[in-house]
Amino acid sequence: MDKFIGFDIDNKKTVACVVQKDQKDRFATLPSTVEAMRKFLQQEKEEGHPVHLTFEISGQGGLSLR
Repeated sequence: MDKFIGFDIDNKKTVACVVQKDQKDRFATLPSTVEAMRKFLQQEKEEGHPVHLTFEISGQGGLSLR
């Protein structure tokens, strides 16, 4: 089953929303670091189920994706 994740990223926190068919939407707040986002995505990954990610970063996001 496909899983859709949206990140709303600002300079202090990232709000994640996870949407799957026939399940209640889930929300989480995490730090705006690449490590925290990577860990969250790895926890959401399931064998054989595609994960689709979209994100929004405001001009004040202050995030470096290097």
